[in-house]
Amino acid sequence: EYSSVSGGYENVAEGYYSSVSGGAYNTAGGEYSSVSGGRKNNAGQNQKFTKGGMWSSISGGNNNTATGTDSSISGGYLNKASGIEGSILGGSENEAVGKYSTISGGSKNTILEKGEHASITGGLANRAYGTFSSVNGGNRNVASGKLSSVSGGQKNKGSGMLSSMLGGRKNESKGRESVVSGGTQNKASGVLSSVSGGNRNLASGPQSSILGGKNEAATGKNSVNTGE
Repeated sequence: EYSSVSGGYENVAEGYYSSVSGGAYNTAGGEYSSVSGGRKNNAGQNQKFTKGGMWSSISGGNNNTATGTDSSISGGYLNKASGIEGSILGGSENEAVGKYSTISGGSKNTILEKGEHASITGGLANRAYGTFSSVNGGNRNVASGKLSSVSGGQKNKGSGMLSSMLGGRKNESKGRESVVSGGTQNKASGVLSSVSGGNRNLASGPQSSILGGKNEAATGKNSVNTGE
């Protein structure tokens, strides 16, 4: 009722006040949902063919699905936005489940249900599930701490609250407000601890720091290891 299809081929608008403007084989199933174009996009109907996604929208792309209330997908293909006000701007096989979450692009990135207000800007197979957490590219990185961030690299983890991970490989910023700046297999587990590169270093003391090197440790409070 009050739905409309303006053009395209075999499009369906079945939600109240829903609309499809063009494209082919698109469906607007949720109340007030809309599909502007593209192919085989679905706004407001989940895989069990039950209606949801009130106010959901898809602008284009291919085989995208927006089922969260007020969720949106701008383009790309095989993207899914199921969180309330979740949004995906493009890319492929991305999934935004957390409320108010955003994925800007890339492929196979996921924001889990716990990741309210989380964001992923791109990359491959990254995950964010801390509240207000972010992953800025890279490959298989994880931001699980509240307000944590991971900026690039591969298989890095930002698990501490307010922690930061700045690239590298297989590093972890585990302590509250800890920072790891690159390198390989480094870990900052102390509160306000930091590791600035190197290989297999561990800063476990509160406010401890390691400036580089290999297999170095900083265990005491305010301790500094220069990596020499």
